[in-house]
Amino acid sequence: MKKEFLFFIILSLVSASVPVSSLSAEALVKLPGSVTVDDISLRFGDLSIDGKLLVDVYVDGSYYRSMILLPGENTSIGDLKFEYKGAYIGSESFVVIDLEYPYLLAGDELTLGGYRFRVLSVDQKGFKINATYKGESKIFTQPSFKIGHLQVKVNSTPMVFDGVLNPGENVTVNGHYVKLVKIWASNSSGKVVSGAVFEIDGESYSLESGESKVIQPFVVNLKSATIVGELGEGSCDNCNGYAEVSIGLLAVSMEVKTVPDAQIKLSPGQTASVGPYILRYDYPLGDAVKVSLLNSCGQKLAEGRLTSGGVSYVLTYHGVIVGLDNISSESAEFVVFLDPSEFPDVTKTANLLMSLEVENRSVKQYVPFDVVLRVKNTGSVPLKNAVITFEPSKGLKLLSKGTVSINSIAPGEEAVFKFRVVSIQSGTVELGRAYATVLAPFELACSHCAILTFTSNTGNVTVEPSIIQYELLPTSPESVPVGVPFNLSLTVRNTGDVSVPANLSLDVPSGIGVELSEGMKLKNGAVVVPVNLAPGSGKTLVFKLVPASPGNYSFTALVGTPYGGYSPVKFSIEVVPSGEAVITRTECANETVSATVIPTGNHTAVTITSVTTVTEYKTKTVTSTVEVPYTPFTTKLLWFGVGVAIGAGAIIAVAWYMARSS
Repeated sequence: MKKEFLFFIILSLVSASVPVSSLSAEALVKLPGSVTVDDISLRFGDLSIDGKLLVDVYVDGSYYRSMILLPGENTSIGDLKFEYKGAYIGSESFVVIDLEYPYLLAGDELTLGGYRFRVLSVDQKGFKINATYKGESKIFTQPSFKIGHLQVKVNSTPMVFDGVLNPGENVTVNGHYVKLVKIWASNSSGKVVSGAVFEIDGESYSLESGESKVIQPFVVNLKSATIVGELGEGSCDNCNGYAEVSIGLLAVSMEVKTVPDAQIKLSPGQTASVGPYILRYDYPLGDAVKVSLLNSCGQKLAEGRLTSGGVSYVLTYHGVIVGLDNISSESAEFVVFLDPSEFPDVTKTANLLMSLEVENRSVKQYVPFDVVLRVKNTGSVPLKNAVITFEPSKGLKLLSKGTVSINSIAPGEEAVFKFRVVSIQSGTVELGRAYATVLAPFELACSHCAILTFTSNTGNVTVEPSIIQYELLPTSPESVPVGVPFNLSLTVRNTGDVSVPANLSLDVPSGIGVELSEGMKLKNGAVVVPVNLAPGSGKTLVFKLVPASPGNYSFTALVGTPYGGYSPVKFSIEVVPSGEAVITRTECANETVSATVIPTGNHTAVTITSVTTVTEYKTKTVTSTVEVPYTPFTTKLLWFGVGVAIGAGAIIAVAWYMARSS
């Protein structure tokens, strides 16, 4: 890389006695980029690692041709001569080119990469040039001005000829010409007036000696018309003579000089400040060097291997270009170009505007509504890894997820989130606040980033009070036999003015089994059924119960909501035995005994007939069998407090034995 880039813009003029001069520019152009002179444009595209450059040529806005050039090669397009001198390769790449072109007239443009110059006007008094770079545009009329890295010197209406012309001779400047046609003179009352006739681009113009006239694109000054020989007392329309003429061109010559912001000589290990960074020469690598860019804390921001030559490697990073000028055994010289518009700006701000809103500021107690959070990056740096948490006030209950996240939000971007809440208080209730923790990247910070916290506003809503009220009516038999299923009905009605999530809860005592129907669940020893009712509506629920043993059983039912329990009801059911379990029967028989005497020789036989009364006790045991209907697997039969699981087709046998023996 050279210590400076010198751009000469000198007009190309051809005449009888003035040598040719030209617009000449040596420019450093960032890729992709272009160079434009008048109606010829060279667009630079792909650049290979060996330096081959693709150039597309456009003339009058239309594609003309393409070519591939190596460093040192040149070409011509019309009056434009172009040389590709070399390339600078880094995270951003550049090409160095030479241009030659005749001149710039009023209305002509010259573009060198990001710089654009347009000649607005040129006259004998001066010029107006509009110069633009990185969005900055100014009109200059002074002979010296600066824009960006360019120091510009301008000379308007350059002299293209100053000398003697004989009739038939001409001065030509790239297709435009001034030709001396003839010399004339007149003698009136002893006063001689001389002049000359010129042909300029096909048109004839007559000037007297000492007269100057602007004839586009020239300023022709006839200093004198000299007659050779005696004129006498008459006139001469085509005299023998010559003219002393000066010719200026209504154009500009520009000398544009670009110099680096710094030229630094360092030995290995040494550092130097370059803009907001620190440049460190790490160590040599043969004909190359290793360098690093650091922040003020010494942390490495970028590093690179620099070389010099036709294809050179440079280090580019956020507004700085570092190139190698030359290297010796003890030190190296670097050139540095800075662009403050690309520096990390210490004045940049990180801000996240967080606004809590509601669609309607009047809501009803216990009726859910949305709190809207609008998040907008009103700062000038992107914010990343944002974690946002909404914390409602004590008067609100959060129904949705309260934490959201954003990977990245650029300056000017906005995100919207909704949080579902319900008011558990009436009157004026605050919404709460949202909090965000974000990461704000900043290259010049010692940690390269900063963790920031932002807070939202808090608004209010007016909450109309609501009445939560239910009517609960149980219906059941007063008594049931043991082991026999029976139905318990509970009718619930919303007698309030608001609908809230609710469950009907029935506490089932120990010794009572229950068959769970669809929608029923068991929770903490109670059967729970959802009953979300609109105001004025009702619903009847039927519970199928099976008693396991006799006794007096107490039940409790109530409607449970997120805001408490309502309308508790207590009632009892008597479970009696299924019938007499023991039957006892007594049977009695009476018998009479009498005697009969029969003589048999020495003996007498006596036959006695007796009647005896006998009391007999007989005990009869009766077994009572209770069958429980088949319960499919889609339902459950649960027993409370007896520890018995009943399966499908189960049979409960309850028997009593009462006996008495004689």
